[in-house]
Amino acid sequence: MLGVAALLCYCVIGTELSETSAPMEWSSVPGGDEDFPWLMSSGVAPGYLPDQACAECHGAIAESYQDLGMARAFFKLTAPKVVEDFVRNNHFFHAASGRHYQMQTRAGEYFISRWMEDDDGEAFGLREERIDWVLGSGNSSRSYLHQNELGELYQFPIVWYSKLNSWGMAPGYDRAHHQGFERRIGSRCMFCHNAYADMPEGSDAAGVAPRFPLELPQGIGCQRCHGPGAEHVKLALDPAVGDSELAAAIVNPGKLPAARLDDVCNQCHLQPSTQLDSHLQRLGRGSFSFRPGQVLADFRLGLVLPQFGDGSETFEVNHHSTRLRESACFENSSGALACIRCHDPHAKPAPEILAKRVREVCMGCHAGESMHDSLEDKPDESQADCAACHMPLHRAADAIQLLMTDHRIRRLPAPDDWTDPRPERNALPGTAQFYDETLVPVGDEGRILQAMAETVRGGGGSQRIAMKQLLEQSSLAFPESWSALGAAHMQAGETEQAIEAFSRARALAPQRDFLTIQLSEALRSAGQDRKALQLVRECIKHNPNNPDLLREMAEALSATGRKERALRFAENAVEQRDNHFAARMLLGSLHLEEGDAEAALEALNAAISIEPSAPEAHHDYAYVLALEDRWDEALRHWRLAAERAPASADLQRSLAIAALCAPSVEVRNSKLALRAARSAMELDGSHVDAQACLALAMCVTGEEAEGIAALKHALELSISGGPGELTIQLALAVAESDGSRAQAKSIRPLLVRSKGQAPLSLQTLLRRRLMRGN
Repeated sequence: MLGVAALLCYCVIGTELSETSAPMEWSSVPGGDEDFPWLMSSGVAPGYLPDQACAECHGAIAESYQDLGMARAFFKLTAPKVVEDFVRNNHFFHAASGRHYQMQTRAGEYFISRWMEDDDGEAFGLREERIDWVLGSGNSSRSYLHQNELGELYQFPIVWYSKLNSWGMAPGYDRAHHQGFERRIGSRCMFCHNAYADMPEGSDAAGVAPRFPLELPQGIGCQRCHGPGAEHVKLALDPAVGDSELAAAIVNPGKLPAARLDDVCNQCHLQPSTQLDSHLQRLGRGSFSFRPGQVLADFRLGLVLPQFGDGSETFEVNHHSTRLRESACFENSSGALACIRCHDPHAKPAPEILAKRVREVCMGCHAGESMHDSLEDKPDESQADCAACHMPLHRAADAIQLLMTDHRIRRLPAPDDWTDPRPERNALPGTAQFYDETLVPVGDEGRILQAMAETVRGGGGSQRIAMKQLLEQSSLAFPESWSALGAAHMQAGETEQAIEAFSRARALAPQRDFLTIQLSEALRSAGQDRKALQLVRECIKHNPNNPDLLREMAEALSATGRKERALRFAENAVEQRDNHFAARMLLGSLHLEEGDAEAALEALNAAISIEPSAPEAHHDYAYVLALEDRWDEALRHWRLAAERAPASADLQRSLAIAALCAPSVEVRNSKLALRAARSAMELDGSHVDAQACLALAMCVTGEEAEGIAALKHALELSISGGPGELTIQLALAVAESDGSRAQAKSIRPLLVRSKGQAPLSLQTLLRRRLMRGN
């Protein structure tokens, strides 16, 4: 809220910050002829070509592959590819969050709008963005992304569910509180949902949220399973190269050992939990550094969370390989039951062909067995669809609109309620564990990774101390481990320890802006504002176009009293990134301090349009409206703030006072004030202000005797100059402004006893009382 700098803790696992980087240009194949027809990627994933190069020699496979969902996993939305309804069934209301969504098309482009409505049906928080990319084949659903001019990608909360022929909330959004339009897509998301983009070296490092090229590959192509193809294509154009040399220049997954073949599929389909970033990347590895044929465990390790707590099985939308590994059939096959035994990676067979293929795989072990003698209706085993009974549809816990094939092969029928509707839920909080302990590397790295898994997921102080000792004693020095420790210290309120850890991390990778931001925020939290300013000032010289760095510079300048310069940097931050919520909030505060209420309202209104559920944005907006004597609007937004954060005693008290302070009788709402004051008391009954607010509301609503008695009690609990004096001042101001001389006469002695001076004006009281932290 205004006057208070928000402290943001950035955790290496699951939270990413901007890293300024321009897209790399495609380069010609080293050693190739000048007229080589293809361009090769460089940077984080060198040696990749456009997949059209593969189709030159493998046309039939390339054509049949287009029927698979992987080929259509990421693309630009154009009219021929539209399956959604953007015209008639194009409005969706999400009751849990109170948000409306409207999907529209204009001039060949597609847009999603979102807004909320108050109790009177008046809209607020309107925001519209263009759909730039579609994520998902549409076999089950499609998600949507917006890309800004920086190349940053953001996910929309709304999804088209093809099988339901309707709009709905995306996985992770079907709840009252979610990220809205502001969920930043990082390299770990794009790793599984598209072919590798051509991006600068280091832009996929741990903790870095990259800027993606404005032109991206469209779909998961041949080289995600076969590896970079530039050398293979170069050799194919040379008539002197033999078949064996040509074949050796590309990965054939079918000829890999069983475990390495599985890893090709498991790079995207083995995800122990989709409800957190459930892969802990190996130290020093980039998100796009895995290549087919490599050991997946050398790239990352899977993590699992505690179960839901009700004894139910954990089944999530991307649990294909995870659930298969829980099957007796897989365990008894010694690894032979690989994905491609049933799934053709190059073509999508008709349902009856797939059922036949699955049946043949099953009969390879179960031929001649009397498997269905106990059933009254015995299936014709020569035509049976084994998967229909033994791999049934199951409703995913994280994508509750979808029924997915459960790849855990069951001997007995599934429970009857497996397909029943259910609410979206998260796993219980707790320390993450490795999905497969046998894959954890021995030595220092294994111990560091174990410490990161335990500490970042909410470990205690002893675990943080142990992790620090381990990092200090180890010869392995990686910024992500020190950054993770710093984030854990910040979350625990251990600012000095966080500063030390972030300093260690930044010393190892000073070019990573987000490490500078982490350290600067920790320094400001510890009151070391000048050190924070010096740190960011040096960094911003080398990278003046990072909105997060610009915002942090503005925060540091503001903290050291350089308000005019802080204002310029905050404005630069929102020029770079229009949807920068924190920068908009800071702008509102800075403009108000400069006396420009109109500019403050504009900045705060923009913040509300970015995040309409943010109580602090409504609170600050209301405060400025009240100073401008726009009390009707102000009370509306104080009400919205309290509704957005019903568990905040501070906001309930603010609403109570605002409802009593309105100078106009028509706007003043004593009943609302009484309800808010009672809510504040229920939330924090020991707070003097909570008692005084309730007492004041009782006085105004006719319970004067009880209210005066309660005010006396509140005053006795307060100290001179404390909240009691401000509350009594407020009571007196309201009483006098309302013309209630008798009530004012009863209150004045209380003010004298509290050693207060002359009564304050409502404007002054608002400044002193409604600002958070005062």
